Amino acid sequence: MVISLKNSQLFKNIEQTEVEDMIKSFPIKKYAKNSYIANEGDDCSGLGVIISGKIEVLNIFPSGKSITITHFEKNHIFGEAILFSKSHKYPVDLLAKSDCEVLFINKKSLMNMMKRNPEIMSNYMTLLSERLLMMNKKIRVLSLDTIRKKVCNYLISEYKKQKSNYLEIGISKKEMAERMGVQRPSLSRELIKMQSDGLIEMDKNIIKIFDIEDIEGELI
Repeated sequence: MVISLKNSQLFKNIEQTEVEDMIKSFPIKKYAKNSYIANEGDDCSGLGVIISGKIEVLNIFPSGKSITITHFEKNHIFGEAILFSKSHKYPVDLLAKSDCEVLFINKKSLMNMMKRNPEIMSNYMTLLSERLLMMNKKIRVLSLDTIRKKVCNYLISEYKKQKSNYLEIGISKKEMAERMGVQRPSLSRELIKMQSDGLIEMDKNIIKIFDIEDIEGELI
């Protein structure tokens, strides 16, 4: 079976034939939908590269309630920071949201790949840097003490990207809520309240900001 990983950050700018030669001896594990790939506290013995499917990263509380932290899809990598940590234990649960195939690269093999191909090392460092930036953004959002502040922070971020008062929201409310670390019903109630307060106007997947300075003022 030919596996194309040209869109994976780890193998960026490396020829497909070279990638195939690198990974030919690594195990590929299959997971059925709704099965766990890893549980919190499990040993992380290898870097995971998603060949197919979708994985949900969860924080499960003792009560059984859970919060979705993020999702990983084809070509995404997980375990990159845990693998080289002292404890190398998963701090979260990884759940297969669909049938999945995951290629695992053990630590020793990964280090050998880095020695033989500097591009692998460069790609790995880029991956770590991007994940660190993502976590910093996540921490910033979670540090905001109200749902409104979290919503306003998100709207300002999208305003900067789209450079428009009319924001096209390309994710569902569920995904938006997950990014903010809040419950979906709570997010919906806050959006409705912000509309009643004259800050925004909603129409399907479009959110209109009346005055960006008013949105910024909610964060001060």
